[in-house]
Amino acid sequence: MIIIGAVIGGVTNSLAIKMLFRPYRPVYVGKWRLPFTPGLIPKRRGEMAEQMGKMVVTHLLTPERIREKLDNPYFVKK
Repeated sequence: MIIIGAVIGGVTNSLAIKMLFRPYRPVYVGKWRLPFTPGLIPKRRGEMAEQMGKMVVTHLLTPERIREKLDNPYFVKK
């Protein structure tokens, strides 16, 4: 029973990951677009890039952190 559950879980996880990334473009049958095409990540690529850029600026490259690195004696020495 445990093996069956593990196989089912592995298959569903694999399917979920593929649905996030594929297909890259919408698929049409006649004039109707198939649901869930394109995948979620290709569909929202621009929005994700913008949000990740904002996150980097607000959390990783703050003016305080940049000044701290520039004032570091090891950095100034080189």
